[in-house]
Amino acid sequence: VIYVPAIDRYTQARHLRELEAMTADLIEVMTGARPEEIRYDIQLPDDVVKHLESAERLRAMATAAQSDAAAEVRAAARTLHSAGVPLRDVGQVIVVSLCLLVLAIFLFLFRKDIFLDNPRLFFILFLIVLMVTMANATVSYEKVNLYVLPFCIIPIIIRAFFDTRLALFTHIVTTLIIAFLSENRFEFVFVQLVAGMVSIFSVINLRKRSQFFLAATLVFAAYLLAYSGINILQEGNFNGISLNTTGCFAVSALLTSFAYPLIFIFEKAFGFLSDVSLMELSDTNNPLL
Repeated sequence: VIYVPAIDRYTQARHLRELEAMTADLIEVMTGARPEEIRYDIQLPDDVVKHLESAERLRAMATAAQSDAAAEVRAAARTLHSAGVPLRDVGQVIVVSLCLLVLAIFLFLFRKDIFLDNPRLFFILFLIVLMVTMANATVSYEKVNLYVLPFCIIPIIIRAFFDTRLALFTHIVTTLIIAFLSENRFEFVFVQLVAGMVSIFSVINLRKRSQFFLAATLVFAAYLLAYSGINILQEGNFNGISLNTTGCFAVSALLTSFAYPLIFIFEKAFGFLSDVSLMELSDTNNPLL
């Protein structure tokens, strides 16, 4: 709505780009002369102003929280170092703390409902800690390849309970933490990120249980292609491709298909409702319907 005080008349414009033309036309119709210059005073509705002010306060709080958290991490590092903890261990604490801090900021800014919900927040952290613990145990046992673990099962489970964006972000954070346990960190991160993205894409619209087996197949294909591609790029031939590692990818993809029963276990344990259950309940062949 446009109000022109000089002539005490109103008009309308659908877009800001039409503002000048509509105002000039109104003035010309009422006065017979087209104005050479028009000055505007744009006023937003009170409820819009309140939302914008609230958004600005939240941004300021997030910035302050990030700064305070970084200061606390540095203080913790200095305390550990002064207590005689090796610098390498201090570095690991800083890296893990930063990864979890980034996840916390993401939840605070984009999924505040989860950030303020202790059971759901605990569930996400539980999955991350569980996978990191399994990876650490695998690395400690030298005879087992790290790639045998089903890292892609986490984004699939997170996607079943929450959304695609959170599933991807959680997978990235988990991958970055575990990468420091791997001998070839860049290869590990690249392979896991590609496979994790493929696993999320394969379960975006959960309609059938068979999608979990399709996801496992696609994960294996993504593992194989990403691993082969990066080894050919580094070595310039096929000699760097290990059949043992390829077999570990197959085992990992097979274990990923167990996401389906795990989702039901987590539903009972945490009292959540997943897309899989909603899919089952919406089936017209279900006796309940």
